[in-house]
Amino acid sequence: MTDQVTPEEDKIKRIENFMCLAVHEIKTPLTVLKAYLQMHLMEIQRTGMERFVPVLEKMDFQLNKIQTLLCDLQDIAQHRPEDIYCLMNKFDACELVSRCAESSAAANPGFTIELEVPDYALIVRADQERIEQVVHNLLNNAVKYSGQNKYIKLSCTKVDDHMRIAVTDKGKGIPPQERERIFQQFYRIQCPDTKIQPGLGLGLFICLEIINKHKGQIGVNSVEGEGSEFWFWLP
Repeated sequence: MTDQVTPEEDKIKRIENFMCLAVHEIKTPLTVLKAYLQMHLMEIQRTGMERFVPVLEKMDFQLNKIQTLLCDLQDIAQHRPEDIYCLMNKFDACELVSRCAESSAAANPGFTIELEVPDYALIVRADQERIEQVVHNLLNNAVKYSGQNKYIKLSCTKVDDHMRIAVTDKGKGIPPQERERIFQQFYRIQCPDTKIQPGLGLGLFICLEIINKHKGQIGVNSVEGEGSEFWFWLP
């Protein structure tokens, strides 16, 4: 017997589909706009017209906020835990994190992104796009909460029978009472700087669900005033 879809369920599904389509359509011209802005910023810096740089940087910051909010809206509509599907395939984790480090460095020219990978391939069986999503999310969080110390380390290592990826920053760190809650849906760290950070508090929750689907583990080590290390491992 086929389960009947209730009018309310049908309405929710149509809203989710609309949100996904709307976000996709908005993100495309936004990405192009950001690329043009970066080109103009580099040209202005090259020609010595430094007085225009702060304005363009503020514009770029606002575009980043919009992109983050769009991603969160997409996660709400598309990435419910029970709906996350992982297509498993074999790939080199070192190549993946190297690619993530390169794109993060390009998107955040003021940051130093240190990469630590072994000199041999680390082949894992996982959903490559999902794992890349997790790494990018952890890198973006490190950028947002690094404060004045714009240094981030991304590492990929083999530990016993699993692979470990970690993103380390030298920001303000996370209070002990917050660490157990930061992977909860919609939860955001309660600190004076939170109000200036874009997002809906879904990124780490989505990361947790993706790693759980891979039968792995994700967590954080942090010392207030010294920084944080977000890590995950896969079998």
